[in-house]
Amino acid sequence: MNTKYILSLVALLCSFSFTAGAQNELTGKVYNRGNNTPVAYASIYIEDLRIGTSCDSAGNYEMKGIPSGTYVVSVSALGYRSVGRTIRIVGGVSYDFGMAVSYIEEQEVVVTGTATAGKVENTPQPVTDVPNSYLMQNASTNIIDAISKVPGVSGITDGQSISKPVIRGLGYNRVVVINDGVRQEGQQWGDEFGIEVDPNSVNRVEILKGPASLMYGSDAMSGVINFIPEKTLPEGSIKGDVLFNYQTNNGLINNAAHIAGSLRGGIMFSARVDNAMAHAYQSPTDGYVFNTQFSNFNTDETIGMHKRWGFTQLHFSYFELRTGIAEGAKDEHGNFVKQALNENDSVIDMRATNQELRSYTPFVINQLVKHQKLVWDNSLRIGEGRILGTFSWQSNSRQENNDIQMANTSNIWYLMNTYTYDLRYVSPTWRGFNFTVGANGMYQNSQNKGTLLLVPEYDQFSIGGYAIANYSIGQFDLSAGVRYDSRTFNGHDNYIDSNGNLLAAGDPDAIHRFAAYSSNFTGISASAGATYHATDNLYVKGNVARGFRAPNVAE
Repeated sequence: MNTKYILSLVALLCSFSFTAGAQNELTGKVYNRGNNTPVAYASIYIEDLRIGTSCDSAGNYEMKGIPSGTYVVSVSALGYRSVGRTIRIVGGVSYDFGMAVSYIEEQEVVVTGTATAGKVENTPQPVTDVPNSYLMQNASTNIIDAISKVPGVSGITDGQSISKPVIRGLGYNRVVVINDGVRQEGQQWGDEFGIEVDPNSVNRVEILKGPASLMYGSDAMSGVINFIPEKTLPEGSIKGDVLFNYQTNNGLINNAAHIAGSLRGGIMFSARVDNAMAHAYQSPTDGYVFNTQFSNFNTDETIGMHKRWGFTQLHFSYFELRTGIAEGAKDEHGNFVKQALNENDSVIDMRATNQELRSYTPFVINQLVKHQKLVWDNSLRIGEGRILGTFSWQSNSRQENNDIQMANTSNIWYLMNTYTYDLRYVSPTWRGFNFTVGANGMYQNSQNKGTLLLVPEYDQFSIGGYAIANYSIGQFDLSAGVRYDSRTFNGHDNYIDSNGNLLAAGDPDAIHRFAAYSSNFTGISASAGATYHATDNLYVKGNVARGFRAPNVAE
């Protein structure tokens, strides 16, 4: 067999492989189940692939270049109940969707906060979907307050710009927040540390209530809050929007501009910039509360490529929040006072003026939070299975200025860098059975850049391996899994003087505030659940789980 023949054979096989991949497509029609009339311009979307399309005026749709596999395909249209169907796509597949009229907006039919996207009714764990319309109607100063009225969810609020989520009475490091596909890490163990998520970038929210440690590891004891961005637009379309929001109680002004598109050839992009600011809020007893104002600037950009082999996306976001910290000090007449400097640069108390109470600029004491994030998200086809890889870098900087004599000096300043990773294999579905195996975790480094030391500098490394299996048989959907976690803390030596100021190790006045240490924690998590479909509109769920949570640095 000569070289020319071998090269010709390889070229033929490559051509066949390319052609076979290109032939994967899903076509069909969306119609009204009541009268069989077409549903025009309905949206069809595959969450696992982040691709979608829309029907034409006659209800016909076509999606090409789909990687071979089994996916949940969701269909939505204004005035109709959303539909989700599990479809195996190999070669050319035709599928018609019948939709029922509904005058009440319903939750999404697809949940994404599990190993793979699935239908809500098939997931044993309780999941609540918060749609974009709810977020718009319940606009607040931060995203956690916007969802705190959802049953089973509340918030711990420390000022109008800082709020922490609580699920079924548990919060802090017992709730994992997912944003842009990765866990949000911003020193969430502290009362005064909020969640650095831009409300305008959130399209909808999924709330998993109950232990979710299989997928997310330690800290997901109480549940997971998954902030989901907007869907990828159909190929060949571009969309832009602007937003203006005003709230009377605190004079909040929120401006946002966003543009997104999906170009021919599978290239997608998105860019957003927004700014929010508010003066002091009013209370019935105190009127305007001095130094509760804040300003918040955000921007995020995404670029990606979607092909028949899968997709790759790169996302960057920047969050900056400057917020005042209210002390509540008042004079003998009940008026709020502020710290000021007299002609000798000594600190005195002065009554806050009406103009200062209505100012949009925070006064000392204040906090400056900066959060940067870079996410690389990938999905690669392996036969009818997939390998998913998500990697991120986050930098969280928190500065607190609380001395008016050094207004530009940060007494407290923590800088934390976090690197997360998640690599998993999703098997093909065979006779209703599929499985997922993977590993995820993070490396974290916390440094002290301020003059005062409250928390020791440390390094943290976490890793966990897991396996999850799903099986559908008749009217039952079964799910079970197991996970093993390991977390290691390495604390650093830290020295201070008698006033708490940082000193070098060799200083004669140094006090050994925190001694170096190394601690390791391991644990096993397990879960099993089932869903029974009694009828099309009635199903019963049951789930039992054992979770593991390692201590945080404050503990």
